[in-house]
Amino acid sequence: MDLEDFGYIFESLILYATFLGLGTCWLGGTFKKGEFSKVIGQNNDEILPCITPLGFPARRKSILESAMRFSAGSSKRKDWGELFFQNDFQQDLPCAAAEKYRIPLEMVRLAPSASNKQPWRIVKDQTRYHFYLKHTVGYAKYLAFDLQRVDLGIAMAHFEYSAKELGYVGKWAIRPPEEIDIPPHAEYIVSWDEQ
Repeated sequence: MDLEDFGYIFESLILYATFLGLGTCWLGGTFKKGEFSKVIGQNNDEILPCITPLGFPARRKSILESAMRFSAGSSKRKDWGELFFQNDFQQDLPCAAAEKYRIPLEMVRLAPSASNKQPWRIVKDQTRYHFYLKHTVGYAKYLAFDLQRVDLGIAMAHFEYSAKELGYVGKWAIRPPEEIDIPPHAEYIVSWDEQ
């Protein structure tokens, strides 16, 4: 779970920098890795999936920034029913059925992801929330790693930090639910067990 862990920790840093009033931007597939690896002295057996610039945000967005955000679909997010399910992947999780975890799930829905693909799917099973990665076919074809696994770590950070902010106690565990049909190109990753 190295890439999920990277996404979780890096998003934690991004959120903290944002709290401090700094501007950030996830850069995964759009920075020159060869040049950057020379500067940081990266070994051949290491990867650096993503970086972020840090600084003070401009008072207004440039035309280029607005165009990039538009082309990436940054302001569009998948609907609740496309991401969250109850008991299995056949039943949508109504917002009301999420009960006290409605806000943590909404924070996951709003979390950043590479090319705004939102590859996470979550199945609520009583007091557990099972996180799945729904791969976008061909997306990682030209990368040395699966960037969508980093995205899942970002979603985990948003879920956990929101839950803790609301006073909910839980922990991550690898406990895949039994007898659940998983959609094509999806895989179980981890579960949040409410304590």
